[in-house]
Amino acid sequence: MSVKLFALGAAALGAVVCVGEAAAQSTPQVYAQTEQALRSKLKSAFAGQPARFGFENFRRRTNGTDEAVCGQATIYIGRDKPKLVRFVYRYNQGDAAIETLAADETRTVQALWNSLCLRGRSLE
Repeated sequence: MSVKLFALGAAALGAVVCVGEAAAQSTPQVYAQTEQALRSKLKSAFAGQPARFGFENFRRRTNGTDEAVCGQATIYIGRDKPKLVRFVYRYNQGDAAIETLAADETRTVQALWNSLCLRGRSLE
């Protein structure tokens, strides 16, 4: 019985330490990390094209299981009309998904947007 309690206590402590590491990052650090990850992903997707990117409406959110930065990116390619897209960057997993970049990324953003970005609890 005491061995099981010890194992449960150790698991709970491990979970608290993991959450503590994520919460230890300040919001400006997370936003800078987010912008860097998104910018590198977009640069590789639009390599060889005259592209510029802008990011806005950063919100740091959690739904209890995932922590992410949600927001919008404006993509300027040459003289074409700029495209406004949504993104979700799960910084604990290093997973960035940008709408319209690829079909699987669009599905990821759409799946997470309501539960995480709109209904999630703010971490700011």
